[in-house]
Amino acid sequence: MISGRFGRLAPGVRDVLPAEAYRMRKLKDTFSALVETWGYQEVVTPTFEYIENLASEELQEGNFFKFLDRQGHLMALRPDMTRPIARLVATRMKGVTPPLRLYYLANVFNYEQPQVGRQREFYQAGVELMGYSSPELMPKWWHWLQSILSRQDWMIFR
Repeated sequence: MISGRFGRLAPGVRDVLPAEAYRMRKLKDTFSALVETWGYQEVVTPTFEYIENLASEELQEGNFFKFLDRQGHLMALRPDMTRPIARLVATRMKGVTPPLRLYYLANVFNYEQPQVGRQREFYQAGVELMGYSSPELMPKWWHWLQSILSRQDWMIFR
């Protein structure tokens, strides 16, 4: 028997059709190429993890898409990339000499009520510079941000 939801999407998610998928791919490729020229390397973390790896004072369990794995462990879809990147660096990159220049492009999931401009599944891109602190870095960041935002590719997603 087919449910009345067959063919419908859950609230807060959407399909991406070819024209938009093409623009998104170009945007991701442009972002990747740009940050790689600055010496950043891409990392990829799992879409879901043990909830203990993701929950914090700022991110309460109620904001997660949660499920039990077959062993009964509580798992969650990542609500953003901050904690997964921190876990990756702390556990898998301990011996790497800083500074670490990492970037990511990933779908993330937030179990909040969908609103205009806010989806439950969305794409997050970011850079992380770890193990380096210098006041001279701030002007570089502003220059990098300006170079990203001034690119024509970014104008399609305002």
